[in-house]
Amino acid sequence: MTPTIAWCLIIVVSGALLVTALVAPGHLDDSNTFLKGFVTHELLGVLGVILAITLASASQIHLTLNRIEETYQKRRFVKTRRNIKQAATWLIVLFACAVALLTVKSALPVQPTYQAVTNGLALLIVLIVILILVDLTQLIFAIEAIIKDKADDQGGADK
Repeated sequence: MTPTIAWCLIIVVSGALLVTALVAPGHLDDSNTFLKGFVTHELLGVLGVILAITLASASQIHLTLNRIEETYQKRRFVKTRRNIKQAATWLIVLFACAVALLTVKSALPVQPTYQAVTNGLALLIVLIVILILVDLTQLIFAIEAIIKDKADDQGGADK
């Protein structure tokens, strides 16, 4: 997925969530039993698990890229490292935003519009996390192996 598509998706979903929260808050407020149960500590639990697993994976990818670069004595993955670092940073920021959102939600008056807006923001956070995971997955699978094929040295290979 290109960054343009991701940003367009975020903008469209944000607009749809905002319009829904203002025009028909009943779809996003706490009368929606799923959202009432999910936009609690459960949201932090889900985001925390995603954060922990993704950060561990990102660090492993970073170490693997180090080994490849050490083998070839050349920096080959500058952009890849930058993208991984940005993704990890965004996941941490989004987790912090979710903590702040839940704190604010508990302090707001119990009104459908307020509940709908906070629940919509929680869904937007989840969407952005999913887009980051998609981006990381595409990034990892785009890294090609750097292997010198023995068959190439012998005049060709069956492919």
